[in-house]
Amino acid sequence: MSNNLLEIKNDIFKVSAEELIIGQIVKKEDFAVIQGKIEPTRDLALKLFAIAKLNYDTEMIPPISRQDETIYYVKARVYKNNEKVADGLGACSTKEVRGERQHHDALARAETRAFKRALEACVGLPFINELILQLFGGYEKKNGERVETPAITPDEFISKIREAKALPHL
Repeated sequence: MSNNLLEIKNDIFKVSAEELIIGQIVKKEDFAVIQGKIEPTRDLALKLFAIAKLNYDTEMIPPISRQDETIYYVKARVYKNNEKVADGLGACSTKEVRGERQHHDALARAETRAFKRALEACVGLPFINELILQLFGGYEKKNGERVETPAITPDEFISKIREAKALPHL
């Protein structure tokens, strides 16, 4: 792990998850419930990047078009003192979204996923999980009720990566 990445974690961890919530910096609205799972949004990533005084940029990677779908790819990079410390890749297929703005929404979702992965690289899943636990009391929501579930371990996460056939399956 680079020194800058350690500095980022130290900058963000100077403020505990509880202090971020009590101070109204991080709110429930900074998360979305997707298929019953509570997930961080792009807004949360931007807030935490600001706390750690990070810069970021995004780059659209050429999409792949097939007969009935287009897959958009976005790379988000995070910098501290002009040195890249983390990045994340996001992808979304037009088959995942519906409506008139299918291509726009697929590209936006790919960007959000890239930001989320860059955020996870910067602050780590345990910190994000602590925010979720503090705000929601658990990691999943079903029919409007909280369901207590354990946080995923690093080994389980690696196993999911190996099992996934494509990025959306993670």
